[in-house]
Amino acid sequence: MKPSRPLHRAAGIDLRTRTTVTGFRAGADGRVTGVELSTGDDVPADVVLLALGSVPATGWLAGSGVAVDGGVHCDPSLRVLYPDGSAVGGVVAAGDVARVPQPLTGGARLALGHWTNAVEQGTAAAATLLTGGAPTPFTAVPSFWSDLHGARIRSVGLPAVADETRVVEHDLANRRLEVAYHREGRLVGALTIGRTARLAAYRTALHAHQESAPMA
Repeated sequence: MKPSRPLHRAAGIDLRTRTTVTGFRAGADGRVTGVELSTGDDVPADVVLLALGSVPATGWLAGSGVAVDGGVHCDPSLRVLYPDGSAVGGVVAAGDVARVPQPLTGGARLALGHWTNAVEQGTAAAATLLTGGAPTPFTAVPSFWSDLHGARIRSVGLPAVADETRVVEHDLANRRLEVAYHREGRLVGALTIGRTARLAAYRTALHAHQESAPMA
């Protein structure tokens, strides 16, 4: 399900899906004039914006000996790890660069790119440094929010790791949506549009799951 698709189109945006960019056209002055798509369409354009994802800036850690693969590997308390799984003394990581075990995925390490995650991890990482020998696992429920064309989009958990999507409400006319995401039968995330109040119950359930889930 692509919940933002109707919102874009209702706002007058020409949204193209199931196609890729194969080339660009330019005028005699070198300025872009259009985009060529794999469907054969030619879309006029004055400006082109490319959004291709992100790569953690870990190059400066080359030769440091820490585990770096798609981000800095951390234990559940955000302590940076060596390749053998042991913790680097007095070193923690937080934010986009930190690959932290996620209880909702059975302990698989993920790096999350939302600013709320970075803020919460920063606080938890500081606590780990201050508590010394008794660090507390980071179990905050991942979340993000966005306002799109006047619609409030809110999400908790990890919808991207789900293997099942359950649409609880889909009211396009009133711009309301509620979707629950499950993995192997267990709730792993939820997303709403115009139904922010309904996320509280999902967050509570996800937090309970994270507290009780064994880490692989």
